[in-house]
Amino acid sequence: MTRFSEEWYDRKQANVAEWKRREASRSAAPSTRGPATAPATVHARPKADAACEVDAASRVYPLIGLCRAAGLPEPVPEYRWHPVRKFRADYALPLHRVLIEIDGGLFINGGHSRGAARMHDMAKDRAATLLGWRTLRYAPTEIMQIVSDLRILLAGDQCDK
Repeated sequence: MTRFSEEWYDRKQANVAEWKRREASRSAAPSTRGPATAPATVHARPKADAACEVDAASRVYPLIGLCRAAGLPEPVPEYRWHPVRKFRADYALPLHRVLIEIDGGLFINGGHSRGAARMHDMAKDRAATLLGWRTLRYAPTEIMQIVSDLRILLAGDQCDK
């Protein structure tokens, strides 16, 4: 397991850098609404600093802010965990080898409740297990349960060391 830990950490850093690059390009895109410049009577908004970027990440990926508030490691969003296939997890804790999937549309015949998509999710879970990952699946309404479960899981990992 330690043989790949540096590789996983490097992949985590690459995913975080890619995510920050995408967020920066979204915020740099010109607005299509309203005038190109603000009227002189309107006060300009202060420039975004690191704290504002962190808050933006929490709005897009709420689990990051909840884990930060709970004192847990911040999960990496949209993490590509498979070395060959393009499987991504909604969130991951690469150093602990934990994948977190939030399955939306469960009660409206959405993608995660249909046969073909469910088979794809099962294949993804099997591949993760075979590579040593633990997959936790939740409904979107269970986001607070994720924090509680991570607290328990990470406390157990500390005991194993």
